[in-house]
Amino acid sequence: MNQTIEILVDEKYHGERLDLFLTAQLPHYSRTRLQGLIKDGHVTLQGKSLRCRDEVSPGDCISIQEPLQKTLAQSFPEDIPLTILYEDDDLLIIDKPAGMVVHVGPDHERGTLVNALLHHCKNLHSCSTEAANNFVAPVLGASSMLYTLNSCAPSSPCSSSASATINTGSREGVLLSSGSEPYRPGIVHRLDKETSGCIIVAKNNSIHAALALCFSERTIKKTYLAIVTGKPRHRKGTITLSIGRHPTQRLKMTERRPPAGREAITHYEVIASTAAHSLIACFPQTGRMHQIRVHLQHLGHPIVGDPIYGKRDSWNRHLLHAWKLEFAHPRDGRLIVCEAPLPDDFKLVPYQRL
Repeated sequence: MNQTIEILVDEKYHGERLDLFLTAQLPHYSRTRLQGLIKDGHVTLQGKSLRCRDEVSPGDCISIQEPLQKTLAQSFPEDIPLTILYEDDDLLIIDKPAGMVVHVGPDHERGTLVNALLHHCKNLHSCSTEAANNFVAPVLGASSMLYTLNSCAPSSPCSSSASATINTGSREGVLLSSGSEPYRPGIVHRLDKETSGCIIVAKNNSIHAALALCFSERTIKKTYLAIVTGKPRHRKGTITLSIGRHPTQRLKMTERRPPAGREAITHYEVIASTAAHSLIACFPQTGRMHQIRVHLQHLGHPIVGDPIYGKRDSWNRHLLHAWKLEFAHPRDGRLIVCEAPLPDDFKLVPYQRL
């Protein structure tokens, strides 16, 4: 069973490198995953396989065949307790603990959030597969995902008439979406291993596609809380800094100019402070890897306990918490607001509310 994605290239993307183009237009896919699909021959133009370095041209209809059969073969249900903040037939929101990896990978075959979700969701008889199959969001149809980029570019909001459709089939007995990548059933977005807090999980493919589009259009409001070293000069501000993979340290992100770096914007507000530490609310406008951690380091106030962008000191993890999510439910438009309680380690740092 394959998921088919088709992308129609607009004139303004003429000459852009294929892997960079796809990464920008499919933000719920990692660049590594897209490069793997290209190298494995799953990305084609008029039936011919493409290379990462190939340049796109106006009018190209690029097809991506995403194999799905490996997902469950590599992900095993495990009876791991979950803190569920919200749940209905279409989605659930989990308060992920610090130290839990989100999805299965080469170094993490057990103990991940996906392992826990497969156990939790396999016996949920209240989730209606028929309802999921019959649900059509304003941007969803019936066969293959189609992004018409002249009307659905990241720089401009998608109108309700934009075409984005998906059909990936169903997986009997498992009430999670197929996901955008192998090893990631249900996972719409990510949190770092040591970041705690709210994460959304999709139970069917229609909701998964709709939520992915919401993240792409930046209509999901995210609020993070971070404890940083020192006291920022300004109580409120905006950090605009393009970031990309560090050229020599592959686990690290850093400031980089396009095309190696991608636009990243974080708004922030200092909530409480002492001379040594501050509690900061962060409102990321974009969703780049390690964005808040890199931006706060750039501000001169790295997150407490961050071994990559600051100093771990005596802390077991970096003190970053995905505190709040606000979004319109893809099925009926009602406002969903979820807050994950402040973790105990946040309460160990003294600060005075401003």
